[in-house]
Amino acid sequence: MPKPLRYFFIVLALFGLAFAIWTGVPRHRHAAEESAAPQAAGPEITTETNTIRSYTEQPVERTETAPDARASIPDGAHVNPAPGLVPDQARKVEFAKLTARFVDALGTPWPDVDVLDPDDPKVATKSDASGRFTLDVPQPWTEASWSGELVARRAGCATKLLRCTLTVATTTQLGDVVLGPGVDVYGRAIDEKRRGIKAKVGVAAGEHEVVDDGPTRRGGASHFDRALAVDSAEDGSFVLRGVAPGEWRLWAQGDGSRYGWTDKFTLVEGADARGLEVVVPALRDSDLITGIVLAPDGSPVPGATLAYSFATETMSSSTTRQADDDGRFRIVIDDDQAPFDITAGDPQGRYSEATANGVKPGTLEIELRLGENAPFYLVLRGPEGEPVDDCRLALHRQLREGHWQGTTTEWKSKGEGRFEFVAPSSRFRIEIEAKGYRKHQTEELDPPVPGSTLEITLDRTPFLRGRVLADGKPASGAKVRGFKDVGDSLLEVNGFRCLHHAWGDAETTTKDDGTFELPYNDDTLLWIRAELSGFAAAELGPIAPASSPALAFELVRGGLIEGIVILPDGKDAEGTIVGISRCDGFPRTQRAGAGGRFRFEGLTPGNWQVLHRTQEIDPDSTSSTMSTGSKPIEWSCEVRDGRTTRFDLDLSRP
Repeated sequence: MPKPLRYFFIVLALFGLAFAIWTGVPRHRHAAEESAAPQAAGPEITTETNTIRSYTEQPVERTETAPDARASIPDGAHVNPAPGLVPDQARKVEFAKLTARFVDALGTPWPDVDVLDPDDPKVATKSDASGRFTLDVPQPWTEASWSGELVARRAGCATKLLRCTLTVATTTQLGDVVLGPGVDVYGRAIDEKRRGIKAKVGVAAGEHEVVDDGPTRRGGASHFDRALAVDSAEDGSFVLRGVAPGEWRLWAQGDGSRYGWTDKFTLVEGADARGLEVVVPALRDSDLITGIVLAPDGSPVPGATLAYSFATETMSSSTTRQADDDGRFRIVIDDDQAPFDITAGDPQGRYSEATANGVKPGTLEIELRLGENAPFYLVLRGPEGEPVDDCRLALHRQLREGHWQGTTTEWKSKGEGRFEFVAPSSRFRIEIEAKGYRKHQTEELDPPVPGSTLEITLDRTPFLRGRVLADGKPASGAKVRGFKDVGDSLLEVNGFRCLHHAWGDAETTTKDDGTFELPYNDDTLLWIRAELSGFAAAELGPIAPASSPALAFELVRGGLIEGIVILPDGKDAEGTIVGISRCDGFPRTQRAGAGGRFRFEGLTPGNWQVLHRTQEIDPDSTSSTMSTGSKPIEWSCEVRDGRTTRFDLDLSRP
């Protein structure tokens, strides 16, 4: 055989071998898994910092020490891409698990209950023959925990809204959820000429009377149930599914309309209601203040800024918003008699403000004409007279007594520390933050004379210094925050006692050698908190920052609290909400798992409270109350580093 032909066949054979190998190697993750030998499902997933147990029928765990533990995306799960991104650019969506069992009043399981996210019906499942469901809920944004709302619905049962806190890679167990009887309500939303309209329609318990006055017509009544309200179709038709038997009213509100409601009617178990109509009246002129914002030359100002307020003997309110693109605005009033004060401004800062005081409800087509630019100037200098050219500045304007409206902007001077503003037309105050300088806040000032200059000298920032170690080594990148002490006041944050404010006064991160410099603004006593992923947080306080020596933090992995919830008559406490707190403004809640078991990990050593809560902490909001006086703190147990503290929450006795 000639050599060239022999080489040709050798090359052809090598190509065929390569193709066979290539076709036998899976190139997709799922294909690779399918071609591999079956793997046994292990009960634990071990990470560098701790162990996360499987979550099927296990107590809920929410830890501070497993930031890298994440749930994988279930096959076929619906994923919403991040806003503004095409799917292949979207972040990886992670999941929390939610489980519960539906039963009737006698404890008999309800199968085939639909559970769905009302904002994304693709996130849905059904309960099985035992009444139980497990649902993977996608993370709606980057936060690890969020407040979730899902709807549970079954023919013949009352629809129920399931509110809970969900956490990535964690199972939230609601326990037994009782569904009572329910019926469907069919009807139409109509206008005053009996034409069907689109409207939001809901129910209100018949035991409450509705006061037919202006405020109720414009804002609805507090007992109008909005959680399970539905949108009617274009012809006004709607169906409210799963309304419990009893006395009810329907209420409805359309876009730009008043609220309407029906007389009371009675729903009977097993009988759907049909043919109901709810009249939705249009807004009256007396419900409104309308107008337009004009430039000095009479042209409309698109998106003009508006700040308006009113006050009565019992209430007051202030609002900020923008006018429409044509400069027009419409205000739906709150009180029938209270006059409004309205100030308009130019969003581009080209013109001076215009204000109309004492505008009565029902005033239509009021004109707010802005004036020619009337600037005033702010000059910022440091303690040695050096100009400060960059700052973060908040300008607060008084709308009326006790009501202020503020805007915060990053500003750069026009040179030599000189800043230019449109002169406010009301009393004002300024807050200034500049790198390297102490935060400065002016007193309340009278409206400035156009062309005048306000000069402010900033003080250098003082620092509280220290070092953070973790496992005996310098902790690089640890977060260090300062919180103001509450003194003799009694502060509760999300229903838990707190020894300092829950919002940080200053924040910094440690350097590679673990050292930090934390700025502070005054001599208020502070609590200093150090945090690093994988370690329990540590706090020192209260301290006087000006006289404090260098601080030393030694972070440890922390301990844990575990136990069971004990209910009367030995009932299963699955789903009971357990809260823990060390009075530092960072309480945690979780729902007990099967058998009432609960477990909290990554806890700072020291005293802790373990308490029964009626609702979970909402990760999306924080509530706080402050009162005078104080009272001793009743601690439940002590946590030690690397140890398990056993504490059972006994709710069997009053």
